[in-house]
Amino acid sequence: MKHIILICHKDHIVSGSVNFMKHLFEKIFTVDVITDNVSLQHIRSLFEIHSRSVFVLWQMEQLAPWLISKGLRVVVFPMYDGCGTAPKSYFKILDKTYLFNFSKKLHKICIDIGIVSYQLNYYPEVPEFDKENKKKNTLFYWLRRPESSLAEATIADVFSPYVEKIHVHDRQDAYDMNKDVFRIPDGFISTSIGLIIKKI
Repeated sequence: MKHIILICHKDHIVSGSVNFMKHLFEKIFTVDVITDNVSLQHIRSLFEIHSRSVFVLWQMEQLAPWLISKGLRVVVFPMYDGCGTAPKSYFKILDKTYLFNFSKKLHKICIDIGIVSYQLNYYPEVPEFDKENKKKNTLFYWLRRPESSLAEATIADVFSPYVEKIHVHDRQDAYDMNKDVFRIPDGFISTSIGLIIKKI
């Protein structure tokens, strides 16, 4: 079974969101997780021990050139809230990686400057909603469309009778949905990431 070293931001550990990325891989790969607050010496020791492993950088794309220079296989997941305002030249560092974008804007930037990028759409299974016991229900809403008429107050007003905890992630992704020519069909993420990484 292929081994993956997932390097992510320490906040992904604190928030528990690292479980999302681990879940994508652990059914078909063994996964070790480290965060960006470890030393480069620690990362160096990892690739000396695991030189045949695949290094997955989740919102840690700045490490890509260094890992590539060591002859390692690198998969990158940049995120819009981390580098959405970076100049196009910033993305040139990802040229020799296997690059996956959840953000359509980042995907388009990479394509425009000649970098191969795979755009992902992710739709998790919807868990059972317990109408009788609101303590079992939490709500995460990503307010990513600039034209959305929904506001945090509206979401709280509508859902607070049924939900114990509400988190509104107010980070908008500035692309024009009407000119979406880069869309990959739904279900891509559940099959193609695994197929691509197996070929690395």
